[in-house]
Amino acid sequence: MERVHIRRSLVTDIDSIIELLDQSWGGNFDINTVIRYYHNCINQGSIFFVLLKDDKIVSMLMFSRIFKIIKGGTTIGLIEEVCTHNEFRGQGLGKKLVEYVVEFSKSTDCYKVILTCSDELISFYEGCGLYPSGNTMRVDLN
Repeated sequence: MERVHIRRSLVTDIDSIIELLDQSWGGNFDINTVIRYYHNCINQGSIFFVLLKDDKIVSMLMFSRIFKIIKGGTTIGLIEEVCTHNEFRGQGLGKKLVEYVVEFSKSTDCYKVILTCSDELISFYEGCGLYPSGNTMRVDLN
């Protein structure tokens, strides 16, 4: 019987994280650079969650909290860098991970969870219980 388990990532998961990032965003991620960025994110309060299937990391995401003045000093949960291994897509594992983190966010005083995605992924995130709301605006600084 296959086992699925979700936990916070460890620095020893970096090789698996790099594999997922490479598959989702391409590029050559240098392990030392990823470790440095990983620690920067952790030191700023972000949490990386990984989903393991039969002890193999097959999906991950980063969760951060944005502190607010309004809404009684509560926080917004921000989901970023969601990716699932190519061989495991379509099995509901990414959905399971997103739903887990949405539930986790309730324990951290978040009053909502947000993420930004491409149009192609809207139906996936709607299947996870999220819905379109407003518009994302941006300025590229680099």
